[in-house]
Amino acid sequence: MSRRGRQGPEPHPELLHGQRRPAAAHRPGAEPPAGPLKVCRQRTITLAPAEGSKHWQALDYEGEQWQRVYFRLRNSVEGYNGYAKSPLAEAIEAAGGRRLRGIAAETVLLVFQPAHANQRKIKNWLDTLALSGQRPRRRTHHGRTTKPLGAWTPTGHPSPTT
Repeated sequence: MSRRGRQGPEPHPELLHGQRRPAAAHRPGAEPPAGPLKVCRQRTITLAPAEGSKHWQALDYEGEQWQRVYFRLRNSVEGYNGYAKSPLAEAIEAAGGRRLRGIAAETVLLVFQPAHANQRKIKNWLDTLALSGQRPRRRTHHGRTTKPLGAWTPTGHPSPTT
């Protein structure tokens, strides 16, 4: 039986009476260092080429080429997200349309919804191809004309100077 007449493990010695004992008091050799560690004092570090190779990037971060590649990829991802969130098809954004409850059931259904969006996108693309000498079943998507990529910056299109 422990103190106050209840059963169970004794409290940790550092937590007795709501006060902590100094950590070094019960662990020999655990005294803190006298000053900052070397890693805190030095300004640079040197890595062997093999150690740093997994962090290598082909393009300089936020450089001109990086922006061109990154934002093109980012736009395609966001465009696909909008496609999958379409309220006329999968509507993955509208949780109220999924008549399931529970995280497991929601997750399983949410796996199938983007897969269906992928199939829909592929089917729409196949319908624009002329197969076996026949005309395509549907016309290609003719969206609005866009400005040239060279005119775009991360903050938007610059205003025309006259």
